Amino acid sequence: MKITQLNVYDVDLRHRAPAHNLIVIEIETDEGISGIGEVAMSYGVGAKSVIPVLETLAKKFLIGQSPFDSERIFQQCFDNSYWARGRSLAIYGAMSAIDMALWDIKGKSLNLPIYQLMGGKCRDSIRLYANHWYFDAWRPEEFAENALRVVEDGYTGLKFDPFKMSPQGEKSTPSRPVSKEWGDMAIARVKAVREAVGEHIDIMLDLHGCLNVSDAIKWGRQLEAFNPGGFNSEVQR
Repeated sequence: MKITQLNVYDVDLRHRAPAHNLIVIEIETDEGISGIGEVAMSYGVGAKSVIPVLETLAKKFLIGQSPFDSERIFQQCFDNSYWARGRSLAIYGAMSAIDMALWDIKGKSLNLPIYQLMGGKCRDSIRLYANHWYFDAWRPEEFAENALRVVEDGYTGLKFDPFKMSPQGEKSTPSRPVSKEWGDMAIARVKAVREAVGEHIDIMLDLHGCLNVSDAIKWGRQLEAFNPGGFNSEVQR
């Protein structure tokens, strides 16, 4: 089995929340089996920058190769790219999508689920948390109402960015330093959500790397009162 072609599907979903630009790839083979992969970085400014990277990697390292040599293909992409060694998100996004599609081909060819090829499953179920549920919320009470709907759907954990600054719902970066107005708004949103869902629901705060060190300390101390289950953020230095 040999790889014959890579197709890129640019699915522009920026007209609706969460405003992503979905990029999906399909790798075809000479035996009629194809695999699907997704570029996880396809949102925000530069979302389409991965497309020419995908096309270049396909031409240099994919066409004519066996999809079962996915590890070698991955290593070739890494070793022969200066930007892969420099941790370029576009390169890594492309390599990840290609690797995903190659595993998909292997699973279909062997008629086995991918988890069995990777060593077998470790559990029968996995806990999920809800995300993107807050994109159309603005006032604290709207956050609370949306959070309750999430809990009613059966989720026991939810993640959100209380510092978002746009009623339209897209991710946005607060001014630096965070003003008292926006900081108080963020605290009020978290307070409203915690009071709505109760203490048995895990709350995770995704701050999108937007807080500097002093703001992370200042507002983080206030957020502790609402017992967030975890922070998914990077502090700017």
